[in-house]
Amino acid sequence: MKKYYKLFLLSVVVPVWASLAHAQAVGISSRYPNDVGIRNDPAVIYATGFDSPSWLTTDLPAGTRLSYIGGSDLTDRPTWTGTEAFTGAGALQYLLLAGTNKPNIMDIIGFSPVDEVYMRWYRKYDPTFRWAFQSAKNNGVYAQNPVSGVEACVQPTGFDKYSFRVQDQRRNATSGDFYGALYSYHPDADNGGCGEWYSQNQGGIKYQQPGRWYSYEIYLKANTVGMSNGVIRLWVDGELRGEITGLRFRLTDTLKINKVSMYGSSGGYTTPDTQYIWDDNLVLAREYIGPMVTTAPPVPPDPRPNPPTNLTILVE
Repeated sequence: MKKYYKLFLLSVVVPVWASLAHAQAVGISSRYPNDVGIRNDPAVIYATGFDSPSWLTTDLPAGTRLSYIGGSDLTDRPTWTGTEAFTGAGALQYLLLAGTNKPNIMDIIGFSPVDEVYMRWYRKYDPTFRWAFQSAKNNGVYAQNPVSGVEACVQPTGFDKYSFRVQDQRRNATSGDFYGALYSYHPDADNGGCGEWYSQNQGGIKYQQPGRWYSYEIYLKANTVGMSNGVIRLWVDGELRGEITGLRFRLTDTLKINKVSMYGSSGGYTTPDTQYIWDDNLVLAREYIGPMVTTAPPVPPDPRPNPPTNLTILVE
């Protein structure tokens, strides 16, 4: 007696590259994989990947310029490097010289002032980074009238300045772990004229480690004059880690955000070792940006022939 069996073979292909993306962003970056073309988005004010030593002249929009707080001292400035990058061919490098608090701030100014702004960048600390004190300066945005250097620990009046930047705090005196805190100058700050410091308050503190790239994004919304409805927010790797509301930044609506501050140093403290900090993939925009969406190389075709899908087996 002969018996016939039908054998159906299924071929399933699982795209393994899907897990390689740094993050699934929901924002401007989701429309521009690897940030290619992101600077042309109508919501973007400024963007650079630091991919060339000539980024100063090729990436700055018309009317926008750099200002170095350290003046003409080249050791007091961040520089371009082609040996480190989150993506692309280079990054902005801060050389922290042992026994000094160099380098100083690099400001991007000259863009049209705004009442609210998003700023995203990637940062990496030297794998053996040692903290000079409990914190290190990170980047941020400012409103100033007139635009000038930073006067540390001078209370804003509501007519002259306000700001928001990240302050990276070490976990403790013996650990290399750190986290991004929120730091803001505003007229109501109660810190001896200095900015107000806020810990992460969304979902617990996210500790980070030197030697890795992290995405930071901040949001600053100025208050309506006569109201305390200003907002600051911080995302790390696309996760909201800090949000402070009910802030009063200004007493006149002519005081708008008009400066980006790039800062990678120990601030007022001397660094114990000569070491490095790197920034990459900076975007300034009027909408949420999100972490970069990276694309993986296409999966090569399978050289094997497709298996049959319908076989008949004859059993004697």
